[in-house]
Amino acid sequence: MHQSNEPTLEEKRDDSPSIPGVPLLRRFSTVPLWLICAGFLAIGVLGLNEKMMYSPDSARYVLWAKSLASFDGFTNSSGPEPVRYVVHAPFYPIMLAPLGWLFSDIVIPAKVLTLMCGVALLILFFLWTAKRGGSGGALIGTLFLALNPLTILFADHVLSDIPFIAFVLVFFMLAEKMAEHPDEDRWAWWLVAVLTVGIFMREIGLTLLMGAIAYLVLTKQYRRLLLVFTIPMLFYLLWYFRNEVYYGGLENPPIRNMKLLMGHYFTADGDSILREFLGRIEANAAVYLDWARGLILFPQFLSQSYSAVSISGPLMEAMNRVLQVAQYPLIVLQYGLFGWGVFAGWRQNKTTPLILLFSFFYMTVVLLYPINDLRFLVPMMVLMIHFCILGGRDLSQRLSTRVQRRRLALAFAAVILFLVAIPNVVWAYGYVEGNKGYRHDSNDPSRQVGEWIAKHSDRSTTVLSRWGEIALWLDGRKLVLTDHLLSLTLFDSYLRDYNIGYIVTFVSEPGIREYEFQMLQTKRYSLTTVYRAARLEVIQVRKLSEARSVWGSGPSVDPEVAQDLVPPKDQDARKFFAKGVQELEAGRPAEALHIFSALLETSGSGYIGLFCGISLEIGGQYKAALQLYRQLRQQLQAGAFIIHAQSHAVLVKNLEKAESESSPAERAGIYQRVSSVFWDLGFREFSLQLLGRSLKEYQTFAPSLIFGMYYSLQRGDTVRAKQFFGRLKSASPTHAIISTIQTVFEAMDSARAAKTVPQRITYQLRLAKGYAQLGLVDATIDESFSILERDSVNVGALQLLAEAYDIKDRVSPAVHVLEKLTRIKPDDSVAIEKLQRLKKRM
Repeated sequence: MHQSNEPTLEEKRDDSPSIPGVPLLRRFSTVPLWLICAGFLAIGVLGLNEKMMYSPDSARYVLWAKSLASFDGFTNSSGPEPVRYVVHAPFYPIMLAPLGWLFSDIVIPAKVLTLMCGVALLILFFLWTAKRGGSGGALIGTLFLALNPLTILFADHVLSDIPFIAFVLVFFMLAEKMAEHPDEDRWAWWLVAVLTVGIFMREIGLTLLMGAIAYLVLTKQYRRLLLVFTIPMLFYLLWYFRNEVYYGGLENPPIRNMKLLMGHYFTADGDSILREFLGRIEANAAVYLDWARGLILFPQFLSQSYSAVSISGPLMEAMNRVLQVAQYPLIVLQYGLFGWGVFAGWRQNKTTPLILLFSFFYMTVVLLYPINDLRFLVPMMVLMIHFCILGGRDLSQRLSTRVQRRRLALAFAAVILFLVAIPNVVWAYGYVEGNKGYRHDSNDPSRQVGEWIAKHSDRSTTVLSRWGEIALWLDGRKLVLTDHLLSLTLFDSYLRDYNIGYIVTFVSEPGIREYEFQMLQTKRYSLTTVYRAARLEVIQVRKLSEARSVWGSGPSVDPEVAQDLVPPKDQDARKFFAKGVQELEAGRPAEALHIFSALLETSGSGYIGLFCGISLEIGGQYKAALQLYRQLRQQLQAGAFIIHAQSHAVLVKNLEKAESESSPAERAGIYQRVSSVFWDLGFREFSLQLLGRSLKEYQTFAPSLIFGMYYSLQRGDTVRAKQFFGRLKSASPTHAIISTIQTVFEAMDSARAAKTVPQRITYQLRLAKGYAQLGLVDATIDESFSILERDSVNVGALQLLAEAYDIKDRVSPAVHVLEKLTRIKPDDSVAIEKLQRLKKRM
């Protein structure tokens, strides 16, 4: 009898386990799985270091975990004011908390635990994929997942991404069980438990719930819908009340997820939220489409890459050159298999619609989020590999009709798989090699900086930086976290109000530091580099006047600390940058643009790019400025740049409007408002130019005269301030603030003429009260400090200072002042009540 070489259905499915679970582990085919896991674990261990890829996210997780381990709840005590509002999902720090009972320093243990979650992810992926992709296909997929740089990176850092994806896979596996056993409610209960944890593992975990609800509605499983919706939502609402309603309302944190989602970053504040969302989708889609080219096969080539460790060398350079051409067939291969896998999965698996619904909701939220990040595509990468395996298996079964042809096809596929895996193998090798320096020198630069500050300062010292991980090594000293693009006014006030002893900055190519512009423009402080570790620089802050604050003196510095810490290249770049700022202030924006453009060519820094845009803006090249600000939105994790680029885009549009506006009063108002923003940012000379334009349009425009007076007072030019006041009195003699301003100038003159210290303090106190009545909070604080330098127990100055800090929501400085005030005047009921209220936030 003729015997057909056509394999039977059983033969075709020989490598596909019928039940993913314990029986599968007895199969020989699982030995390669353990080898893959062992290899992944080895790469991860060799890549371990104390460096944190995301700041301050990773540091927050560690601080919350340590707080939970000490039974202090979700409390971040690294800053002057403890923060109990939790900006990230809470389950990951709960998972890390037990480490705090075993280790005093949990950074490396937390990374190891996350790495083990990566191993669990590989096993879960294998079990999930093997059910329909076969053991062989699942092993291939697991290998590609293990070699993917995104899997390695996020498993090697204190981040919740890998644990979240592991829960997503368990969720899909339980959904399959629930579909296979519709009469067994236990699977629905397990799914609800995993879904609830997934929601609290990452903020975007709510998309799991959205997908589940949509799937159960489409499949008309209404009883299970009630269960799946009610329980996770109940837990979520409890957490929402704790976090957003209670602590969010009490602390009013600067970063809140709903504020980020609903704020205006791509459009003006007055525009509709729909227009804002469309702007985000347009910008984000372009970025994510570029990143998606090599999401499976080369995610860290030909695009922005993470700098967790230095990964470079001839192999990486050669691979980048090869991929310039090879990327196109690789893109076709991965997306062709993915598309076919979705088709095959739709036919084979009842829960494929659930996966697609989750993906839809997930990517919708990602596209609507104002910040783009390759990190957000990691779950999609895992799902893509899964569907590629399903697609490859289905195609191999369709195209290989005979055993010999199937073997030939398998051999050919093996060669192809080997070739396409090469880019990620090269990256993994570079990752391990690049980490050798960190393994030999166990201290991360952040740790070196934190320990140096702890050694060279007393415990009252406060540090300002944007790098949250420094707080882990400061030994109790407080860290003020700020945006490095903050305004000069805010920068100066932070240094004053929090008694900042050191600033820690990151040095970007070609040598420019964070806060470089603010440090150039401040006229209040002396700033000196006293220590450097890798590209982190420690800058000592000293006030130019004798006294620093009412509650302490500045930190001491070891006299043997070397002063020549900055490489000549960096010094030259900073001098060049300072020259650019000087050209801007001198009214020569074209020359400034030439300087900043030259710096940009050597660095590609978003910080320098922003100053190129500002130079164009000040120079009146509005279209070019707007184009550059649009480009800044595509920076990796460009939250700060998005905000500031949008703010400047609004300023540009206002300046354009002023030039086309027919009404002189309207033009004067626009120039005055834009002038106030540039003054606050630190571009003082351009601000004065705009104020001059305002008064040229409308000579008696009261707001411009008032701001001109205020600017002059800040510059110490009382003569010019009085000239503005005289013009204001002539133009608007009945203006509501005339009498108060008159009192201010009288008190100022009397204080200068005073012959004794008590007389001077009396007039200064009157002056400070006048500033307070005018709403000039910072001027009130400065004058109060001036009084306390001469009379450290002056009750009036302490009262004004406490009130000003309360208005500014500076809780820690306000508490310091009120504690001193209540010691001096224990019967001050107002001060006692305010102190009790503010201490609830400490």
